[in-house]
Amino acid sequence: MKFDTKKILAGVGIIIFAALLMFLTTCRDTADRPAAEQNEQATEAVCIDLEDIEWVGIVLEWVDPGIDYDSLRFEDAGEGLYLLEAVLANGSSKFGFMDGTGDIMIPMIYDHANIFTDGLAYVGLGVRKLFINPSGAEVLDISEYDSGSPFESGFAMVTRIYTEEIDSGVRLSHLRGLIDASGNEALPCEFEEAGAYENGILWAQQDGKYAMFDSVGNRMTPHEFDYMSYAGEDLIIAQKDEKYGYLDRNGNVAIPFGFDMVGSFFDRRAFVVDNWLSGYINAQGEKITPIEFESAEDFSEGRAAVSMDGMFGFIDTQGDVVIPFIYDEVWPFNGGVAVVIEYVGRATTRVTSIDKYGEAAIIPNDMGYFKWNDTYIAYNDPAFGFGSVNFHMLALLDDEGNRLTGFDFSDIFDFYKGIAVVEEIDDLTFFYGLINQYGAKIIPAAHERVEIVDINTVIIQSFEMDSDTGVGRSRVGIATLPPDAATRQPEEDEAL
Repeated sequence: MKFDTKKILAGVGIIIFAALLMFLTTCRDTADRPAAEQNEQATEAVCIDLEDIEWVGIVLEWVDPGIDYDSLRFEDAGEGLYLLEAVLANGSSKFGFMDGTGDIMIPMIYDHANIFTDGLAYVGLGVRKLFINPSGAEVLDISEYDSGSPFESGFAMVTRIYTEEIDSGVRLSHLRGLIDASGNEALPCEFEEAGAYENGILWAQQDGKYAMFDSVGNRMTPHEFDYMSYAGEDLIIAQKDEKYGYLDRNGNVAIPFGFDMVGSFFDRRAFVVDNWLSGYINAQGEKITPIEFESAEDFSEGRAAVSMDGMFGFIDTQGDVVIPFIYDEVWPFNGGVAVVIEYVGRATTRVTSIDKYGEAAIIPNDMGYFKWNDTYIAYNDPAFGFGSVNFHMLALLDDEGNRLTGFDFSDIFDFYKGIAVVEEIDDLTFFYGLINQYGAKIIPAAHERVEIVDINTVIIQSFEMDSDTGVGRSRVGIATLPPDAATRQPEEDEAL
């Protein structure tokens, strides 16, 4: 069995994914639904009473969006701003933007809004469709189009809707094109889909086939490819006649179409599959290993997992085997550490965390852990056995492998200068809080969302329910942290 390393790198395990599906009606879920739907579900949620929370050295101020609202939510909008959505009494929403201190920088006047990409945010104001800059100034008016999408790699997709009378009535056709940051139409609205790659090359899909264009819309290839994506190294992955290869930025074949599958370039190397055996090439198409492995993964930190005869090991960027084929499962390197798994009996597994040379990284190593910045995170409680229901309950370790916390957290993420956001489950509900590198709980896990602004400031979104009316709402607040937030040791009742 081979792990999907991309999902693992994202920190989402199979068990956590299953748990998410089970908890669709919980408070945690309300944070991910459109805000207009949240009040509907509020009475089903099980939430911690915010009045019971003891704030230790923290000053909390609720954000005033400047309008009356029934519920308020936020998300990181980029450019140092946060998108606010206020659900009104009639169920409609208004959008605006605040800074990290809770001050409203762009008023709550928009009927819909997106986060900033390429320095612009797509917003709707009545029938107008606009792009605004972080100061709130209108930069582009694209109301001539039926809809638009956020900018990506210097271009935004726009859509025109055409009607056509047919025997059964009217058929609507959504045809898409691209505009640049000045509003110039780089590709006309005549395609099924369109977009831009990181290197400025444009693509469009027509009748299910892909083609390439330069940055001003000049065609470079016919619509003849079944698949296209950016591969890095200024190359484009393409599929034609059930085989994969790479195109250069001019649409010419750079690496011939002879592979069953190919990957993007990491550490200037990409895996390829030929006749269902795998190996690696460089950006010039030269093989850096034989095409002889049963499976191959992307490079991560100068190492790539490969398998032979059903067992896994690692190679370096030169293609040399640096960790032998002795493991039943492996995870990619993260912070200089990789988790490897050995089956040592019918129902027994041994979990070890190794360095880039195959040596045990820290002890104890029977928990399985990865490194994020200077902190180790363990994800397997030996008391319950590897692969048990607690497989993805996490704990913090120090640099000698000593456990700083219990296996209390379903996720730990967004590490920032000694503090991190944690996720806990209580009564089948996800809650979020803040912990520091020593395991001290800075903000209790009792909130729908927690976002670190800086070492002094955190934004929280909390759900409240009126016990008299049974009606719930979310509020957004700014929490100012105490000076010792990152360095405070756990209280006696927090310590192991």
